[in-house]
Amino acid sequence: MIAAETAIRTLIPNTISAQESWNLLFDQAQELHFRRGQVLFTTNRQHPYVYLVQKGLVALTPMNDERELILDAPGKGNYVNLESVWDGSTPLQAAYTLTGSTVVRRVSITEIRHCLQRNPHGQDYVAQQLLAQIRRAHQRIRDLALLSAPQRIIHYLLQYVLQQGRAVGLEWVVQPVLTHQEIGLLTSTGRQTVTTVLNDLRNAGIVHFTRHYFIIRDLDRMKALAG
Repeated sequence: MIAAETAIRTLIPNTISAQESWNLLFDQAQELHFRRGQVLFTTNRQHPYVYLVQKGLVALTPMNDERELILDAPGKGNYVNLESVWDGSTPLQAAYTLTGSTVVRRVSITEIRHCLQRNPHGQDYVAQQLLAQIRRAHQRIRDLALLSAPQRIIHYLLQYVLQQGRAVGLEWVVQPVLTHQEIGLLTSTGRQTVTTVLNDLRNAGIVHFTRHYFIIRDLDRMKALAG
């Protein structure tokens, strides 16, 4: 498997830009489909891959058997284990798929390093992605400190739909749908609070949801409530 994946580098010409080279690397990478709760990697053990999330969410937790504390939840367009490209250390976090029907592409760290050697400007892109991770973590801390529990729930759902979903007319639709428990873990709120907020939003005609889809029907009102 690793040999097949590392062979990709022979298909990437040296004349294209760092961004194009990076995109091509992951575009040609193996696509993996996961069910909810499947482990990508554990702590204190070197992991040879970087993942690009295509659909759904991946949860990062501080310990292998501790899923009640989520440090970060990379979604579509975000990378997982990217820091290992530089430091080569064992992951300090465990990663598992938070949502059903999670789709990722994976590239070996060895292959990424080869890509960066051929095009050193790719280092800047890696730095930008790691900076985005730090900013996402800072935003999460800010939300916990400044927003009320209902505001955290609404703000997170708003960001999740806008980043993961698509516009359909005047509405926004996202799939997969987060469970009430998952929303609670991501926003540090109780499951009952999540249920109350979601029911209030649905009764007000702002959102609609089923087991398969979550829809924002009134984006302006949702933004106003997000704080």
